[in-house]
Amino acid sequence: MELRKERFRNVVNNRTYSVCLVVEGLSDAGNVSAVFRSADALGFQSVHVVSLDCSKRYREHRHVSMGAEKWLDIELWDSTEKCFEVLKSRGYRLLQHMWGWRRYL
Repeated sequence: MELRKERFRNVVNNRTYSVCLVVEGLSDAGNVSAVFRSADALGFQSVHVVSLDCSKRYREHRHVSMGAEKWLDIELWDSTEKCFEVLKSRGYRLLQHMWGWRRYL
C-alpha cells in the first residue's frame, strides 16, 4: 500500500503547468473526454475547453475520460479570444495546430 501511495505522490509532483492544452470546436463530446485522458497520461495539469455548450458536454462522457477530469484543472471558455487573452496574461506563449484531413478515393 505504501508503494502505491508513493507512486501517486510521484505522479502529482511531476505534473506540469509549463504546457497546457486548449481544445476548440470538437464536434464529438467523447473526444473532449479523450483529450482529458491524454492530458492526464502526459502529465499536463491544465486543460482549456472552448465551446458554446462546453459546460455540459464532457460530463456526459465520463466513461471515456475514465475519471481523468478529477485530477485535472479544467477551464471552460465560450470564446477563444478570451481564453487566449487570459493564457497570455498568465505568461503562456501560444502554439496553434490544426489537424486537417484528406479524403482519398
